[in-house]
Amino acid sequence: MKPNWPHMESFFYYKGYACVVLLQRMGHRCGYVGIPASKPHYGESYMHLENIECHGGLTYSDTYMPADVPKGLWWIGFDCAHWQDAPDVEATRKIFGEYEALRSERLMDSCPVVRTQEYCEEQCRNIVDQLLKE
Repeated sequence: MKPNWPHMESFFYYKGYACVVLLQRMGHRCGYVGIPASKPHYGESYMHLENIECHGGLTYSDTYMPADVPKGLWWIGFDCAHWQDAPDVEATRKIFGEYEALRSERLMDSCPVVRTQEYCEEQCRNIVDQLLKE
């Protein structure tokens, strides 16, 4: 049986903020930071957080997170499915199977850089550091 997607590759806390990296079915990763209700920017749309720099800019904000994570957080996040972002075909094959890996391989020609789990984790830490400076 294949796992549900997206697949949570990592969950960790950094300076009191929950961070998540998800692998999407087509092989691209997304990273998220959970803002507690007691912190500034809780409930604020990513469109109003334009001063937060991360890969491709913030593209998500909501209380919903499609993974088993703590409830009651406001999630902001980014995706790695931009121009020149390649899907991670090997991770896709391992987690989702051959069919999904073959689908994501078709995107490789025009997208040269795979954004790794470690890269996304570092981007999450970078977002937290910026939130703490505000």
